[in-house]
Formats: sequence, C-alpha cells, structure tokens
Amino acid sequence: MPPVHRDPLPPRGPRLAPSGRQRPAQGPAAAALLGLAIGLLACSPAPEPPGDPAAPAVAATTPTLATFARRLLEADLSLAVPLPPGADPAQWMPDDPALARLQSAGLLLCQGAGYEPWLDSASLSRSRLVETARAVESAWIEFETVTHSHGTGEHSHAGLHPQTWLDPLLARDQARAAAAAIGRRYPELEPRLGPRLAALEAELEALDRGWRALAPRLMRARLLCSHPSYAYLGRRYGLALETVLLDPSRPLGDSERAALGARRGAGPGLLWFEREPAPELAAQLQQEFDLDGVWVDPVDLEPGPDRGGEDALARQHQNLRRLEAALAQRGL
Repeated sequence: MPPVHRDPLPPRGPRLAPSGRQRPAQGPAAAALLGLAIGLLACSPAPEPPGDPAAPAVAATTPTLATFARRLLEADLSLAVPLPPGADPAQWMPDDPALARLQSAGLLLCQGAGYEPWLDSASLSRSRLVETARAVESAWIEFETVTHSHGTGEHSHAGLHPQTWLDPLLARDQARAAAAAIGRRYPELEPRLGPRLAALEAELEALDRGWRALAPRLMRARLLCSHPSYAYLGRRYGLALETVLLDPSRPLGDSERAALGARRGAGPGLLWFEREPAPELAAQLQQEFDLDGVWVDPVDLEPGPDRGGEDALARQHQNLRRLEAALAQRGL
C-alpha cells in the first residue's frame, strides 16, 4: 500500500474555549471516528502524477502499423512515428529523443518477434507494448541465416521472416490486434473503432483479391527475387519465388551472373527487387537473362519527403500495378 504524505501536524496541546477555560476531553466515540478516518486516508491509493500533455497517445514503429494507427485514430488521438525517413526498422536504433518519445507514448504498437532489435534493451512499460505479430504467430515462417548487403550495409537475417504485413490477411489480423489494444487503452474510443476497423479490413481484403486475380498470370513467368522478403506473399498466392541475392544499386558481378545462370529457365521472367533497380542492372538482366527487374516494395522503409503522402496500403497497391504492367509488357 503506497504511503500517503501529509504536512506535519502542529504540536498537541490543550485547546482553550473562548472563555479561556480548557475544553473537555473528547469522548470514546469521537476518538474512534477520528481513528477510522485516518485509517481510510492511509489506505487510499496515492493519485498518479499527471501525464505529459505533449506525449503521444500512440506510437508506431513500422510504416504499416503507422498506417493502421492513422486509420483507427483519425483525429481523435495523437500518433508518433519516430522512424526517420528512409530508415529500416530492422536496423534502426532510436537516439535518446526518439526513445524518450516512444517511452512516453500511452501505447506502443510494434511488429515484435525480434524485428525491432532495440526493443530487447530499451526500458519500456511492457503493459503499454503491443507486439502485433503475435496475433499471427502460428503463421510465422522460419528460415536459415543469410548474410548479405543491399545498399544499407551488410547484415544478417536468421530465425523468422518478419514481413507478415505483406500478406493482406495476416495484416488484417494485426490490424485487429492494434484496434483491440487501442480500445483497451482508450475505452472512450471504442464506439468509433468498430467502423474504422471494418473499413481497414475491407481495404486489406480488396488487396487480397487483387493478388488472387494477378497470381495466375504471375505463375506463367519465371519468378525470382533479390531478397527473402516475399515469403508470405509466395505462400499465400502459390508463387514459386527463387531468391538470388542482388544489390539493386549495383551492376552484376561474376558471382551474381553465376547465381542467375544456375537458375536460367525457358521463357521470360520477373525479378522482384526491394528498391528500384539501377538502369544498368535492369539492362543487364534483360539482355543476358531475359528477366525484367520489377520494384516490389516490401513496405519496410519509412517514406522519404518525396513520398510522404503515401500510406502502406497505397504502396502495396502500387506493387500490384507495377507487376501487372510488367506482365502486360511481356504479353503474359
């Protein structure tokens, strides 16, 4: 039971009546009531200190979760997205101001499952932390350790493919987990969360229908990818994607040519890149391997100033449009 702090009581002494005579002593009943009142005060919890009025109501650590939070909160509550433009949540480490912003949030929405490395060491209130990937834990895909570079420095992947948000139906479950957490933390928002979540679910289901419509055409082409980011998309839509580790910013070297040559097949193919492939690289792929390089955004980086108005679902719809255009160019 937390202590209650009170100002010191004045020294006890005889209280005098207006005439100057000493008051008669209090009776046993009055003393008992006084003792009961003091006991009740001592058992009352101390009031919580007022929160920082500038603290965000919700913070999100990935572009997709930021989009979900914006759709669910609208203008009712404040949202913080400390991830800098162009930063990768899988490699980003918040500086002191960003960490303080995350710590002050009333609710922190994260991917979890090891995706954000700083979560393991940061001092955070676990009661306000929501690992949305736990909502789809039974669907996680494991893989072996891979070390490579793709323009943001050499790094390793091991354990789990983190990109559950690329599967629209898994993302729908994560959106539901985010909405449930917001409703628990801010119950006054509960009546408005239902319709907003329904609209978000409808958009994710429309994205799923778009992938299902495109999948039969994609299956007519050889499909390769330059990074193991698309495992959940491949599984959901039956796409046999082979991974050949390539840096989209560099032309082909001898080792890359050998890896692509080992996967050479009949007919045209599409090679999915996390970023727009450099023009020289795209020309090499077409001329030497009959492959069209296509940017299929894994929606992992926070958009830069030139793309600040795009939310995560808009970026996924753009993936469908780019793939459809590449297929149409090949007559597929």
